Amino acid sequence: MKFSDYYFDKICGYDYELIKGYKQYQKIILLCKTIVLGFFSRLAFDEKEFSVDFLFFKYHDRMDHNILFEEVYRQCEATKIDVHIKREYIVNIKLVISLVKYISVLRSFIREYKLLVGLYLYIKVNQYYQAVYLLRDCKFFNLVVFTDVHPIEDLLVQYANSNRANSIMLQHGLYIDWDGEVNINSLNYLQVQAKYLLAWGESTKNLFHKYNPDLKILLCGKPTIRANLKVNNIEQTVGVVLDEPLYHKYNQKVINIITDFALQEKWRIILRFHPRDKHTEYNIPCEELILSGDALEASIIVAHTTSMIFEYMTYGKKVYKFKSDIPFYDIDNRIIFSSVDELVRSLNVDFDFKQEAKRHISLIDSVSKDEYKKTFKLISGVSKSEKSK
Repeated sequence: MKFSDYYFDKICGYDYELIKGYKQYQKIILLCKTIVLGFFSRLAFDEKEFSVDFLFFKYHDRMDHNILFEEVYRQCEATKIDVHIKREYIVNIKLVISLVKYISVLRSFIREYKLLVGLYLYIKVNQYYQAVYLLRDCKFFNLVVFTDVHPIEDLLVQYANSNRANSIMLQHGLYIDWDGEVNINSLNYLQVQAKYLLAWGESTKNLFHKYNPDLKILLCGKPTIRANLKVNNIEQTVGVVLDEPLYHKYNQKVINIITDFALQEKWRIILRFHPRDKHTEYNIPCEELILSGDALEASIIVAHTTSMIFEYMTYGKKVYKFKSDIPFYDIDNRIIFSSVDELVRSLNVDFDFKQEAKRHISLIDSVSKDEYKKTFKLISGVSKSEKSK
């Protein structure tokens, strides 16, 4: 499969969404950094040659994602390898050759994104494409990626497809239907290149089928959620689970409402910030109300759009959603609030939180692990059968 045959729209869309809010001088600085890093470093795998049934690959290093990926990896009983990518600091002659060789593609990038951003995306795509070269001496029947929304994972999926290998994508969160609008979140389920999705529940299955009718979706659940998990329950505390920095203003609104609630009811607050966010970015009105600890230990939990809402529900926690104009999953109106008074009313509602969660996370713990084991065996049999034809 030639460079020009790869589908770059989603890859460019991902990087473009990350920088589209940048000012001109920020884009220039980013372009210069990308050029220097690209010319004086290259990507490399920790394993250069292998022959396995299943190749597992995840690009981003994030603790909760790592735990989920490793748990799923353990369920595969076929020959397998978990390949890690690293950066070697050396003059990258191959990148220079690649940039010159595929210069015709640059023209289309500039037409679509204008000169500065188009040049930046062209260099990034060529850097990502070098990961494909790393697989040329490797043999595998099935590729499992954490998500094909990341450019390198997307390219590896396309490479696997072109070599008649099965490409399998895992679910790493719950996704909101933006009704066709393209943003950093909707790219998770738009233009999916993988052949299979191993989903947590029916809501995700329905969403991905809506935009990818040919995608094969198997329900496997989330194995990292423990059944009958025993957690402390700190009386009269509210856990506030905040979203990614993109929703900063909504995070601040939730903090303000819950602070007023805590003052009125004489409760305490446990704040959980998104891994990419910092508490210093927010105004915390009453620091003396804040407790350290895990939001899971709170009497109740409030959140906005995080998929953790349903994960907490699987543990039997009472979770309430902040109402906003941001699209969200279908959820019962009785547990939605936009003010202190509405939250107080919601607390008095008799509601089955575990049942609500099952629409989004159908299987957990050992039941989920068993389903992944069966699924990998099924896919392994399919891939070998197709290869023998």
